[in-house]
This record gives sequence, structure tokens and C-alpha cells, in this order.
Amino acid sequence: MLQAFARCGMRRTELEQQHLEDARMESNLLLSEWASRQPFPWCTELYTIALVDGTVSYTVPARITDIQTAYISTTTSGVTTDRMIGPMSVTEYASIANKLNEAPPTSFWFDRQLGTDQLIYMWPVPDQTSVYTLKLRCLSQFQDVTLQNGTNVELPYRWLDAYVWGLASRLAAIYSPERAQALDARAERAWNIAASDDLDGQV
Repeated sequence: MLQAFARCGMRRTELEQQHLEDARMESNLLLSEWASRQPFPWCTELYTIALVDGTVSYTVPARITDIQTAYISTTTSGVTTDRMIGPMSVTEYASIANKLNEAPPTSFWFDRQLGTDQLIYMWPVPDQTSVYTLKLRCLSQFQDVTLQNGTNVELPYRWLDAYVWGLASRLAAIYSPERAQALDARAERAWNIAASDDLDGQV
């Protein structure tokens, strides 16, 4: 935060509590913007759910923002196999005539909620022929930035420069509007450099 203010042309001796509070809020908004631009490898986790015979929907923690990949681990007669399942849109799920049909699940609908646990609906509904475990490779929300105890932002080393330029750009809109355009350009350049190294095998 201090370096971002420095790039706005502000000395550390000029900073007051309000400056730091604004920087904290802009930091969280910056991370929110970044989360919408591309998935980050360090913000993924594997979340598992034990499926229950005849149960349609299951809760997923609110910190999970999206599902990248889903697959079912099936255990039959002591042998476990993995099988990919595909996502459905809300329209596709709504068009299913019998949502209670029981069989080995092949699809899911991820019902993202606001400010609460998410819901995931399975189709077909798990039957009793096997033991099913749903495994989700998920995107998680960035950890919030706080001022207490001087904690570090939840970013790898290679992203720190892009973060500082991005925060400086946002703070310039408040405190140094004459520098805003130049800082916007530097922030975008730093983003592109960092993002090009984090595509996780994507083209």
C-alpha cells in the first residue's frame, strides 16, 4: 500500500488513517476485478462431497466462486474409478422433465447464490448401485485484505508489481487524478506480463 501511494506521488509522512482505509477498500476491489478477468492457479482447491442415494442438491461453501472441473469417483465391489461429468445451464436443468430420476450422475447445475452457501444439483440423482463421491476442482475467492498485523496480500511473488501498479492506478483516481491515465497504462502492462505466466496450460 505504501509503495502504491508512492507511485501516486505521495510521501509516507503525508498518509493518514483514511488513506490506509481507502487503500484497503481499493485493494479488495482490485482483487475482485482480477477474479473476473481470469482464473488463478493459486486460488483453486479440490472440494469433495459424499453423494447420497436419492439426494438432489448439495451445499458448496460461499468462498467457492466457480467450478472448473467436476468428476465422480465411483466405488463398486471395492474398485474405485473416476469419471468426468459436465455442467448444465439453468435453462438446461429447468428443461429436465423428471429431476428425480435416479441413475449414475452425468451432469450438474451450479446454482451460485449471493452471500450464502452455493447449491449444486446432480442429474440424474445418485442411485444406490454404487458409492459416489463428487470431486470439484474449484475457484476460490481471494482472501480479503486487512490492515491489522501487517498481513501480506494473497498473491505469489511474480504478481506483486502488478498489484502495486493496479492499486496505485485506483488510488490515483482519488488522490492524484493527474497521474491516473499514466498509472492505468502501467497497471495494464504489469497485468499482461504477470497474466501471461499464469495461463495454466491454456492458449
